[in-house]
Amino acid sequence: PAGAAGAVPEVRIADARVIEGTPRGSFGRSTFPDVQLRLSEVSPVPITVDIATADGTAVDRSDYRAVTRTVTFAPGQIVAVAGGTVVADVADEPDESFTVNLSNPTNATIGRGQAVVTIVDDDSPPTIAIADLRATEAGPGAATTTLFVSLSVASGRDVLVGYTIADGTARQAADYVAPTSGTVTIPPGATSRRIPVSIIGDLVPESDEQFSVTLSDPANATILDGTATATIV
Repeated sequence: PAGAAGAVPEVRIADARVIEGTPRGSFGRSTFPDVQLRLSEVSPVPITVDIATADGTAVDRSDYRAVTRTVTFAPGQIVAVAGGTVVADVADEPDESFTVNLSNPTNATIGRGQAVVTIVDDDSPPTIAIADLRATEAGPGAATTTLFVSLSVASGRDVLVGYTIADGTARQAADYVAPTSGTVTIPPGATSRRIPVSIIGDLVPESDEQFSVTLSDPANATILDGTATATIV
C-alpha cells in the first residue's frame, strides 16, 4: 500500500537520552523517556513494526529492562513512541547505552532502524577516608597489621588515592615497616582496601609510639577524612 504521495512510507527511529535518577521502591526503577518512531509520510492504512532492545555498555536487568513489542501507527498517524525503564542506583559510573532495533515492518520499509539510548549517570562520586590504627607491639619479631581505606559507597569506577606515611615518635625500620608512599586502588563494586604494615616488636619498656598517614590526589572520589594516626601500643 502506498502513502499519500503513492510511495511506501519509511519508519525511522531516533536516539534518546535519559537521566538515570534515584532508586524508587524495592525495584529501583525509573521510566526512561519515549523513544520516538516517525514515518516519512502519512499512510492511509495501519503500519506496524517490531522493536527490541539489545545490550551495549548498559546490560539488561542491571541497568535497564529489555523491551520487545510491536508498535502500531494508525492510519494518518505519523509519530509513535516506545518507552521502558532504567534501573537506577547510587554508584558513580560512566554513562551507559543500549540500542533499540526495528524489524518486520508491515505496509512500510525501515529507513533508520537502530537508535541508541544513553543512560546519563547523575550520581556523585563517593567520599574516601582512612581510619586510625592501634596495634599492640608483640615480642621480638614483626607482626603484620593493616591500615584501612574505605569509601562511603561502592563506585562504578576505579577509585584511586595516593598516600604518604611519615614518622612521628615511631620510626620506620626501627618500630614499623611500611611503604613511605603509594597508591590505593579500589575497584568497581568494592568499598575498601588495606595498606599492610609490619610492627616490629621488642622487649624494651617504652611509651606508645605513633606515625601518620595522609591521603592525597584522589581520582573518582573526594577525600572526607584524609589523615590517620597509627599508634603502636
